[in-house]
Amino acid sequence: MSKFEFIKKNSDFQTVFEKGHSILSRYLVVYFLPKPQEKTRFGICVGKKLGKAVTRNRLKRILREAIQRLEPDQIPEGDLVLVGRQRLIDASLMEITVQLQMILAKLRNESQSTKGKTEDSQ
Repeated sequence: MSKFEFIKKNSDFQTVFEKGHSILSRYLVVYFLPKPQEKTRFGICVGKKLGKAVTRNRLKRILREAIQRLEPDQIPEGDLVLVGRQRLIDASLMEITVQLQMILAKLRNESQSTKGKTEDSQ
């Protein structure tokens, strides 16, 4: 059984793209839309520019595996959409996992600092 839910509806993807903010990394662009007190959901996008169907499916499997290797306390609450970049094709699972952990740590720090600011202002 999966630890995380995945975004499947196009409207949910569009909401994250429009209302969330993005972080660029070497292999991924991660869009994040905070939703406190809700279960974390992941979405995976691998565009046609990255290759034919076999290559794209392989990249999606690798990204899903990298997500499964994450600890639940590493992940901020909300919706995350991972968009593959061209360099993702040559990356190993370990490199992708490390990159994803760094991005999520940055997002966690941002969300905690935002929570602190809102609690201080009240």
